[in-house]
Amino acid sequence: MTDQISQGANSGEADGSMAMPAADADASASSGPPVPGEVNVIFRGLFLFVRRPKSIDVFVPNMGDDHVYRAGVWLGEVSLKPHPIDQPYILCGVTPGDGCFSSGGLLFDGYDSDATAAGRVFARIVLPRPKEVLSLRPTIDPLGCKRDALNLVSGQRPLCVHILRYDSPDLMRVHLFDHDQPDDLPPHDMETVFDPDTGKLKQFINLHIVAEPDRDDMPGHVANGMTELMKLVSGLNGTVLLDAKKTTSLRIPGDDYRAKGFHPYETFNLIETAVLLVQAGRSWRKGKPIFPVPPQPVTRPPLSCLPAVTGSRS
Repeated sequence: MTDQISQGANSGEADGSMAMPAADADASASSGPPVPGEVNVIFRGLFLFVRRPKSIDVFVPNMGDDHVYRAGVWLGEVSLKPHPIDQPYILCGVTPGDGCFSSGGLLFDGYDSDATAAGRVFARIVLPRPKEVLSLRPTIDPLGCKRDALNLVSGQRPLCVHILRYDSPDLMRVHLFDHDQPDDLPPHDMETVFDPDTGKLKQFINLHIVAEPDRDDMPGHVANGMTELMKLVSGLNGTVLLDAKKTTSLRIPGDDYRAKGFHPYETFNLIETAVLLVQAGRSWRKGKPIFPVPPQPVTRPPLSCLPAVTGSRS
């Protein structure tokens, strides 16, 4: 395995992006005509997004058994295997765009991935640049730090769920290259949604990528996760130490995103989803076959891992 994050990230094209495999690489041939539509790649948990001119490099910090690492359909995500950074997972079958991250996340402009930290990475995921990035779920209260040498984090309410959106000429060929999907699980969770803006039906699939805890018994975990994340950013190792007692829960999205193909519940982390299903089970036993609508965050803080974005805005 290469010991250089930047070497693995910059292999391929001269501008730092990676040549994507053909859309049908390692994908089953469609039995019918192409099914054009839109793709939402929903990231939940601890990730370092590095912006390249034509692609997005996503580094997954290795948190050991404190995290689960999965990808797939909502509630049916399948475990990812650890990969060296020069053997990345790659999103295939989508059309590149020119979308950008908003200013509401943890943005470390001008910084890049650290060239010596490959051993701290569970896996790397390469995606084409999306047509749009939706960043949702800010922390309710500002972040507090015991140390923030460059004033990058303290006082922010960062958006913590990033959704990279794409068009696809054929949704049946969209896949995460080199991710093993069991035969008894569908590779796609395709939905048909009415778009009120156009008055037409649109097809969607959602791919969830998860790197977060599945239990709520680790005090200080959010702070530890931020420390590990900063170790992957060149020049920032050791500059930020979160005050775990001030790390807060995330706001539940209040908008209706059905026209974009997903429900706000799909932005819930694994612990929130488990609590939601418990609440739903109680409703179902009472003969109410509906999901409850949480009026507030469904778990106590500290709640969510905090992803960050580096690289160029271009």
